[in-house]
Amino acid sequence: MDKEQAFQDIKYIREIMATSSRYTNLSGIASITSGLVALLGCAISYWVLKENNLSPEEIRLFEHTSASYPLAITWLLVFIISVLVNTYFIARNAKKIQQPAISSLSKLILFALSPSLIVGCFLTFFFAKQGKTDWIPIVWMIFYGLGVWSAGMFSVQEVRRLGAAFIFTGMLTLLFFLPHVLLLLAISFGGYHIIYGVSLIRRYGS
Repeated sequence: MDKEQAFQDIKYIREIMATSSRYTNLSGIASITSGLVALLGCAISYWVLKENNLSPEEIRLFEHTSASYPLAITWLLVFIISVLVNTYFIARNAKKIQQPAISSLSKLILFALSPSLIVGCFLTFFFAKQGKTDWIPIVWMIFYGLGVWSAGMFSVQEVRRLGAAFIFTGMLTLLFFLPHVLLLLAISFGGYHIIYGVSLIRRYGS
């Protein structure tokens, strides 16, 4: 190993030690906001499907052609807003504690999240193309949970608990609650994020 590589390794170790072994630059407010936006997305989805005069059994399928476009736009906006809100609050918190918003530890977390999110996106497009859109919310719950659980290995225990809750809920929905997939989507992406955000604020502050 040459001197340059050794210096790079030492620098990397110092960065990890400087930010601690746990990523704590989290925002309860951002999580609560994301949960509320997800609940709004579920409400809009239900309204769109009802406007197409679908029965309760058909509503769970997310398959009505005339509803596909507004549903896709709704959840794309939910995703974009959630990402922007979390990015803003993470950057703001990092500035408060005088740490870089993008550190070596945050890069590790993104690396841990990436496989689950990439596969989740792939399966979303696959099932949408196959017309099996009732599977999509379950894919979101399980693969988002897997990603959060992996990221939680570098963060506080609340993150791992959130990931486990999503994984467990996704599997239960698949086995027992498929007719109520929209409700479970609201409970998980809406309710769990709000509970998680409140837990962060109570323990670590806003």
